[in-house]
Amino acid sequence: QFQGLINVNKNLFNASKIELYQQISSTQINRIENQIQLNKHTLEKQVIDQYILLLRDQRLMVVTDSLIQLLENQKNIVSILANSGQALLADVKLIEIELKNMQIKKRNFEISFGSNLLIMNNLCGFEDTSVATVQEYDIQFILSPPNSQFTEQYSLDSTIAQYNQDVKNNKYIPTVNVFANGGVSGVQFNQFFNRFGFSAGVGFNWIIFDGHQKALNEQTKMLQQNSLNSYKENMLITINNQKESTSEQIDAISEQLHELETQMESYNEVLLLYQKSIKQGQMSIVNYTTVLKSILNMRINYYQLKTKKELLINTYNYWNW
Repeated sequence: QFQGLINVNKNLFNASKIELYQQISSTQINRIENQIQLNKHTLEKQVIDQYILLLRDQRLMVVTDSLIQLLENQKNIVSILANSGQALLADVKLIEIELKNMQIKKRNFEISFGSNLLIMNNLCGFEDTSVATVQEYDIQFILSPPNSQFTEQYSLDSTIAQYNQDVKNNKYIPTVNVFANGGVSGVQFNQFFNRFGFSAGVGFNWIIFDGHQKALNEQTKMLQQNSLNSYKENMLITINNQKESTSEQIDAISEQLHELETQMESYNEVLLLYQKSIKQGQMSIVNYTTVLKSILNMRINYYQLKTKKELLINTYNYWNW
């Protein structure tokens, strides 16, 4: 006994459907790539933020170290003056106390630098734990793009929603298909051709009425796209608010930095006069150390503000993408 059957069915005029599925696939790929770029952009901001914090710690270490060296030089001068009776031993002791305080501050900055370096290595996937120095980085504003990448995802989602609706609408388009089938069944092979059959034909399908399902699907699609447009508009508002607020803070800090620079220049002039007076044994060490502490606090405040400004510029650039 033997038997066999073969069926062939081929839809005609379906090139537009194939193109539609290709467009859906391409848009979905763009959606994934956009999300990857967004994650990359966020990571870049985190890395730059961390680098700025490293710069802050390094700058403060340098500032503190310069004042430590200055105090050590003054200690040597005052010690010589004390040995000759032109200064008090208490003055030497006072400088030693202030020197110790600054060394503690420097150590705190070094610890902060090490902690921030570890965070940076974790962000970048580095295993190196050795102490490093960082290069100065003058962060600048980036130019505004023609379209925000933050809103691109909503545009892509809206396009995908339209394509999905087009796929649903495809079933309402009349379809034409051709088919053919053949088969054979028998007991003896000499009866093969007598037991063979074949048929072919053309099929036509068209949905006349679907219970208003097409209209409901269209309404659902419109609601989804309207929601996506609302999200897009809200994102644009958020971006503009973030940029405006950040820009105002940057301007305010820039004014403060300018004022501090002027004050530091004045304090540096006073410090030079005090150093000359100490060499001549004409200046109280108490006043001198007071000025030094004021200069240190002012420089710390300056670099803290400078760091805040740089972080704000990076934040502005993040939203200006």
